[in-house]
Amino acid sequence: MIKSVCSITQTINALDYDKNPETGRLKGREVPYETSHDFLPAHLVIGPKARVMLLRNIDLACGLVNRAMGIVTEVLPPKQGSSSPEGVMILFDNSKINQNKQQSGSKHQATKITMFEENLAKNAVRHQFPIQLAWACTIHKVQGLTTDKAVVSLKHIFAAGMSYVALSRVTSMAGLVITDFDEKHIYCNEQICKALKQMPQFLTVKSRPILENEMVIVLHNIQGLIPHINDIRANTDISTANFICLTETWLEKKTVLPSLEGFNFIHKDRYSSYPSEKAEFQELQRKKHGGVGIYVGNHQQFCQVTHGSMNIECLVVYIKEINTNLVLVYKPETYTTSLFLEELYQVLISVPHQDVNTSTIVLGDFNQDILKTHSSINDFMAKQGFAQIVSEPTKQQMETHLLTMYTSMAIYKFL
Repeated sequence: MIKSVCSITQTINALDYDKNPETGRLKGREVPYETSHDFLPAHLVIGPKARVMLLRNIDLACGLVNRAMGIVTEVLPPKQGSSSPEGVMILFDNSKINQNKQQSGSKHQATKITMFEENLAKNAVRHQFPIQLAWACTIHKVQGLTTDKAVVSLKHIFAAGMSYVALSRVTSMAGLVITDFDEKHIYCNEQICKALKQMPQFLTVKSRPILENEMVIVLHNIQGLIPHINDIRANTDISTANFICLTETWLEKKTVLPSLEGFNFIHKDRYSSYPSEKAEFQELQRKKHGGVGIYVGNHQQFCQVTHGSMNIECLVVYIKEINTNLVLVYKPETYTTSLFLEELYQVLISVPHQDVNTSTIVLGDFNQDILKTHSSINDFMAKQGFAQIVSEPTKQQMETHLLTMYTSMAIYKFL
């Protein structure tokens, strides 16, 4: 297929290295190991106009994820002293991929993909471009993929639900072509109806009506705002709130901030949150992701409160309607708790009070089990006169066959 489409092709051999188990030093191999499809390819034949698919997650926040598909526009020549191409330029099908790193209003552009490192068996390391040719792919490979057009063959369906997975990848009937159609291949597992009846209801059928003079504040760890902004737009329980407080936005300083109809957005990225030159804060500053943001309803009367040069991922707003300060906080897992509490204390004592009736709400993700009997953060907040409002676990984690539940999200109200 590639020879009929691409007038120019080249074979990119993986760069494999043997790692010394004692010293950790790498020694390059003249010929890469022959490996299974579980690893990046030992030999990659590529060229302009080739259709490819990403094989690894590169940057979740930008949409560079496993199974993203596109067209190769250029194979960049090697840098001086290197035998491998500098990169492969790919124009992805989804124009939103890598959009936050491109200039606002710019047209759909190709993205540079560089070599990816992964470990092989027997103390070996491979450097290779995380892509493969993909004019066609298995149904298993396209799970989670969304596309405008697709040709789907139902010839080799061998399990319940496979046809559904394949057919539901396409956004409309106009973009769907089915070959080898056989209605016997479209079927579901007989246990599904039984299981659905036994499942407890998770969401209410109708959105809860907002009462007069009611203020709704939503707290959510979004873990990447750009890939999840459409989820917020579609969820009426969230989008009808007065304030939507988000932690782990994963937005950078130069990122084009995602808009939400009916809301203004204020944000503080991770890099800007740690101005100190101390090593502990510089290390936090260099780490990816993090960040906090608040979508504020257009009709809300509020003002953003600056909190000096504290080293903390935090936003503070004063809500005039309810005479309340709202303090949104995110504590990275690697942030030493004692140091974090010192910075949080400085924020709390700097929050202004309009009068004796001004209230303060502190909410966020503290990456600590707040419901434990002895939680250092909970004890600290209690000493400052705050009470924890959250009484049930907000996060679930599976460990072998046991369900471990713990609370890291917290809401504190000053008493």
